[in-house]
Amino acid sequence: MKKGQADIITAVIILILAISLFGIGYRYIKPMLEKRQDEAMVERVRNAFDPSNPSSLSSKIENVAKLGGEDTFTLDVNGFWELNEDEDSISFKFNSKVTDIASDVGWISLTERESCPPSSGIVGSDKISVVCAKAEKVGERYEITYKIFYRELVDPITNRIYKIDLVKHEAGVLTSGGKTVKIVRGRESSSIRDSKTLISTEIKILLV
Repeated sequence: MKKGQADIITAVIILILAISLFGIGYRYIKPMLEKRQDEAMVERVRNAFDPSNPSSLSSKIENVAKLGGEDTFTLDVNGFWELNEDEDSISFKFNSKVTDIASDVGWISLTERESCPPSSGIVGSDKISVVCAKAEKVGERYEITYKIFYRELVDPITNRIYKIDLVKHEAGVLTSGGKTVKIVRGRESSSIRDSKTLISTEIKILLV
């Protein structure tokens, strides 16, 4: 009987020690696991806005503007979308424990040789979109924002100006905490401005 009781007490002590050690170990391991999760999240968002990525949001918008029809972009990250019709831009903001962007220095251009916000460009030499990003320290975390600007491109030979006009879809909103952006080509219009022909392609953005 005494031996059996001693075995039970020993097993209980071992179990308590194991639980305690696991709890102590988890407290140290948890921040490392969360950091790795955030590093993976930051990389996913950067890839989603990478100007050289053919599946990025900017590439999808430009393809719809060029080829017509519609497309859908999904980003599986909790964040906040904002469409700015006045400056023809769309941005995504999220929080992370880590950042791969220099913090508290303002906007940084991810499009080579461009500034944020961008100036107009030249057809054949410049991209119509410019991707910018910034990171701001908020407590122990970072608030990271990616923004795509669509600027005017001037063709000095034909004296034409081309632009992508981002507008809110009739069924949409200007801000959203969702994860999907639906892109629909609207109408193309032309007008005269400063003796140049302005050709504008409407892109309707539906934040879901």
